[in-house]
Amino acid sequence: MLALAHRKVQEYVEEAPHDAASVRELRDCEEFLSAGIDACRWLRRADQTMREADRSGIVEFTLELRSAVQALCELWIRTGTAAERWIDDLEQDGLSPSNLQEFRAAQGQLDDFVAQRDWLARAGRGRNLAAADEEW
Repeated sequence: MLALAHRKVQEYVEEAPHDAASVRELRDCEEFLSAGIDACRWLRRADQTMREADRSGIVEFTLELRSAVQALCELWIRTGTAAERWIDDLEQDGLSPSNLQEFRAAQGQLDDFVAQRDWLARAGRGRNLAAADEEW
């Protein structure tokens, strides 16, 4: 599942425009945003499936796997910067991708996911540091 999510994120990243000013066709932008939306869905499925498998005792959702999901989310978010430049260029021409709201919802989901994981990691480190100061 993670391999498929990885492939979907890679497909999204590879479609990113290298020069947003030279790529202005609305349909191409919509296809790019659709790839990002699809990649987001696969990332969420992979994370949910691995967590459920861990809870069910099927496979352990290790730190390595959690880190892989986190890295893919962060890559997706960085690629979203190219999408935003492309969207801005189109909007300057009076055009707006039809799937823009869905793409922005996917952005929000991944931003929230990464922020939550960052917070949990910091909270965990804080508890560990506090526990380290306590006597046995």
